[in-house]
Amino acid sequence: MATHHYWIPYNHDALHKQANRTGNYLSGPANRERMGLSPATPQGQWIDAAFFPALYRFNEAYRNWSNVAERTIVSTAVFRDAERDFKPAYRKLYTGFLKSNPLVTNVDLDDMGLPQRRSHVSNHTPPLSGSHPMADVSLQSGGRVWFRIFDSGTLRRAKPPGVHSVELRWDILDEPPKHIDDMHQTSSFTKSPFFLDFDIDRRGQHLYFVLRWENTRSQKGPWGAIKDVIIP
Repeated sequence: MATHHYWIPYNHDALHKQANRTGNYLSGPANRERMGLSPATPQGQWIDAAFFPALYRFNEAYRNWSNVAERTIVSTAVFRDAERDFKPAYRKLYTGFLKSNPLVTNVDLDDMGLPQRRSHVSNHTPPLSGSHPMADVSLQSGGRVWFRIFDSGTLRRAKPPGVHSVELRWDILDEPPKHIDDMHQTSSFTKSPFFLDFDIDRRGQHLYFVLRWENTRSQKGPWGAIKDVIIP
């Protein structure tokens, strides 16, 4: 593993191996979403527009350069240029978007082949409490249902420590569901308020829903009670 003193390896092969370990981890949509780096965020857009293209160019140049039998002065020069351009993007990814990101844990960093935070830096994901999200629901004409979330344990609008998102299980049913598994639609939201939109033919029908917290390690809290509203 790279050291804290200089975590980008000098050795070309070691850098290639470490960089692709990082890239493979960031290729997982669930990892990106949990760390707040989805393509919908400015940070995620930078990763897709700057980091990954630099990594792809580095990989292509590395493949040509690493073939010793066909290595040329040109392929060596192209590789050195690609490696030189990749390193600043790699450094910015770690120092600007990962190391200081509270949603990125030391486990994430280790899985990416990157240095963990020092022991005096807290990066503990608090366990989920027994609380669950509750919702103030408002209805708007045109089939839009708004959810404004607060915590059942504190009655505060803020999410509990370590919580990343709200999981919403819902369905449109003729009769009240007997169990949560009777509802088959799932949505996830990181900010409140959020909304669901329904077509005109759904107006007047019963929307049943239930909520729970999810923390930064994708651990789930308990479900709240099943509620229902009439779609406006």
